[in-house]
Amino acid sequence: VCSSDLYTDLLSFPLLLLVVVLLGGLWTPSYASQAAIVPELVGEDEDAVGQANAVLQGASRTPYWLGPLTAGFLIAAFDAPVVLLIDSATFLVGFAILTLVPDSPVPLEAERGVDILAGVRYIVRTPLLRSVVGTQVLGQASFQALVLALPVLAFEGYGQDPRVAGILEGAWGAGALLGSMLAIPLVRRHDPLSLGIIAWMVQALPLWVLILERPLLLLVVALVASGGANGVRYPPIATLTILRVPSSLRAQTTAAASAAAMLGGLITLGLTGPALETVGRPETFAGIAALSSLGAALFFTAARRERRRTGTAARARPAKQMTGSPFVSDHDAQLHQHGPPPGPRPE
Repeated sequence: VCSSDLYTDLLSFPLLLLVVVLLGGLWTPSYASQAAIVPELVGEDEDAVGQANAVLQGASRTPYWLGPLTAGFLIAAFDAPVVLLIDSATFLVGFAILTLVPDSPVPLEAERGVDILAGVRYIVRTPLLRSVVGTQVLGQASFQALVLALPVLAFEGYGQDPRVAGILEGAWGAGALLGSMLAIPLVRRHDPLSLGIIAWMVQALPLWVLILERPLLLLVVALVASGGANGVRYPPIATLTILRVPSSLRAQTTAAASAAAMLGGLITLGLTGPALETVGRPETFAGIAALSSLGAALFFTAARRERRRTGTAARARPAKQMTGSPFVSDHDAQLHQHGPPPGPRPE
């Protein structure tokens, strides 16, 4: 059995905070690259990209339930610094596995005049994409606050038991994994906008149950349901957005959207702690549920507005038919296909 005294001098709070900041800073480019490369690997077909996103989401959601559940029991058996060392070792294992993956670069179509802010400008000038990013900001804000509030509920309401914290957070992750598996057939059968609307609403509604704080089984069921709807929601919305962006702008656009979502999460992380101390746990959980519900309402409104604009409720057209896409104007489609007219390139 290891003692935390062995790591006290090495693992100071400023150092731990620095490590967390570095990990968070690297997440955005990692996620952007991951999302942008999916169409290059499976093609531009909407069904194929949707299923690939569902599989990828399921893989990334596995640690959401396995990690907290394992950590809860490990912390109960060992000191927290020991668990942090185990967590650090998993990054080394992941790095080692990636070195075994053969490098097979896929050529992307070059677009002149693209800079680091191209993704931001593309979001700003695209109505539906602006709305989707707005809902993602609210969703990430709600999720980050939930992750912070659940351990507080476990410690204050359930006798400071880390296993309860692991069970609560693991329940949401387990639901997300099951939802991702369910999304694999659903993305082929349903329109992305319709599937996204229903899943958003189902994700938000169970969170209101957390206000009751008891019994534990009811909270677990609510978190599984909310996480499951999140697993169903992500693939169609991610597919809807990524296929409407020219391939040369996908990394920039995804990075900009991810940065905006993480900013929303950062703001709520700063507000959740004071809210738990001042207004109490039930009120804080009500605020978390309200953020998620607002995101669902905004996506519902944006989807209806987009359908009225396009005059159709059919499945969204694949990105390979760029002209007429709800995300891409005719001018942008021609630019994507043929490039800009000759002239001096900006520095």
